[in-house]
Amino acid sequence: MKFSEIPILMYHEIRDLNNPWCVSQKEFCRQMNLLKKEDYKTISLTRLKNGIKNNEDTDEKFIVITFDDGYEGVYSKAYPILRDNGFVATLYVVPSWIDGKEIPLEGQYSTFMSWNNLKELSNHGYDIGSHTFSHQWLVKLENEELRKEIELADVAIKKKLGLDVKHFCYPYGSFNEQIRELVIGRYDTAVSTIQNFSKIVGAYSRQWVMYDTSLEQFKRLLIEPADQENPKWYNDIIGKLQKSIIISNSDREILIQHAKSKEPYESCAILIGEEIERGWRVIEVFLTENIEKSEINFTVSNEQLLEGYKMAEEKGLDVVGIFHSHPKSLPSPSNTDIKFMKGNPIPWIIYSGLTKEMKAYLLDSEIIQILIKQN
Repeated sequence: MKFSEIPILMYHEIRDLNNPWCVSQKEFCRQMNLLKKEDYKTISLTRLKNGIKNNEDTDEKFIVITFDDGYEGVYSKAYPILRDNGFVATLYVVPSWIDGKEIPLEGQYSTFMSWNNLKELSNHGYDIGSHTFSHQWLVKLENEELRKEIELADVAIKKKLGLDVKHFCYPYGSFNEQIRELVIGRYDTAVSTIQNFSKIVGAYSRQWVMYDTSLEQFKRLLIEPADQENPKWYNDIIGKLQKSIIISNSDREILIQHAKSKEPYESCAILIGEEIERGWRVIEVFLTENIEKSEINFTVSNEQLLEGYKMAEEKGLDVVGIFHSHPKSLPSPSNTDIKFMKGNPIPWIIYSGLTKEMKAYLLDSEIIQILIKQN
């Protein structure tokens, strides 16, 4: 086998949850036991790169195992199994998610490893790579934002673990020529979630192990890596990530001032506008009252909801977004937000009184952050 044909396995979370990102601990154990039985040995991405560069052949059964994001289940559930089988892996971490941060997944929250967990894994031969600082959709970032997103991750890993970062994973598998050139000039290797990339273009392709990957399918991934295609649900997520909500500077300022005027309570508003090819455009803002007068929840009265929808209908427009503020917390959806997002499949914009940031989200199989464009 040529080194360029060695499969790279891609995992995310090890958890008993019916979600494409997850693999149960039981199935993961079966997969690793199979690799051990078939005499596979794990190698590092640096060794893989050198073998490809030198056009090497090998009679050994080599494999590379990777995990994206840094979920806690990788440490508590996957690590013992890998250790028992004599395997190591590469972890691509998002520094802003480390140390117990929680993010929504299928209406539940997933937690992430600690820096101490990562230090232990590093000491046992695991490579720690970068998945950027906050898992942004890189192709949408301006040059300075792009460099900052990449550099901050390396700085954090160096500070917390004392490691120089050699490996990189593109968030959502997406990149363009500018991003690729920046990455390959900075790291030894880079990997993507997008299938059928050559292992010589700065974005090694990987074989996606998912919640419904059977043991027979897993075996095929080891010998037919080029045959796997991105699943439809993944392409759907990528399509949603490419969307944005456009809001004028004046309307943005109206929402911010509304949020400030209602502190310490959450504020709320209905966004009226139109759906466009790659997202939504806000044309009018309908400010509403939070009848709960709560610092952590909001409710719009039925009367104001009807008034907002009637206003949109009379103008030949639609309700294209829900706005609310988090006076003392980050601009990310709470459990309560997620519950109501399920019944309102439009962008939710959240303004944080703590960080002064405004972010927009959609709910799919998980929470997806979309871009806010100003005009």
